[in-house]
Amino acid sequence: MRDKGSDAVLEYAAIFDKEIEAKDHQLTEAENEIARLRSALMDAGKRSKATGGVPLSVGGEQQLTSDEFAEVVLEALRAQKDLATGRRKDILSAILDANSHEGRLQAKRKEIKSILRGYSSMTAGVRSALQAMGFEISEDGKHYKIIYKGDGRYTFSLPKSGSDHRGGLNAASEISRNIF
Repeated sequence: MRDKGSDAVLEYAAIFDKEIEAKDHQLTEAENEIARLRSALMDAGKRSKATGGVPLSVGGEQQLTSDEFAEVVLEALRAQKDLATGRRKDILSAILDANSHEGRLQAKRKEIKSILRGYSSMTAGVRSALQAMGFEISEDGKHYKIIYKGDGRYTFSLPKSGSDHRGGLNAASEISRNIF
């Protein structure tokens, strides 16, 4: 068509060039919008991390029961909230209000107290209840040695023949204070 001197091809090429230029312009605008949205998303992510979570490292300690760390931290925050004032109290209150406290540790305190109330010897019922809670029991020497979840840091002794009527409750208090 060009050899015949037709201007139609030139008109067609000019229109085609304008279309490509318009598409390139739209593509550039779309890429700019994507970059803007990515930036906004990153900013929102940074803000939500700052307001949505408190990054804590627990070091090498492992949870012996599910949600144990969360419950211990929430109990500590609850105890400190009443001593705090101003902004510190507001932050502690907000954290405590936003997080449920299952109360499993408190339930375990009650359970160990119930098991050891009136303890005078290691009956089959006491043995099975302690084992169900995660205690290993050995009979070395004059006392039973009970170890929680196989962790030697949490070893307690119970007399083989207890004569003190408060001995079981004292042991339950010591166990609760050190584990639960």
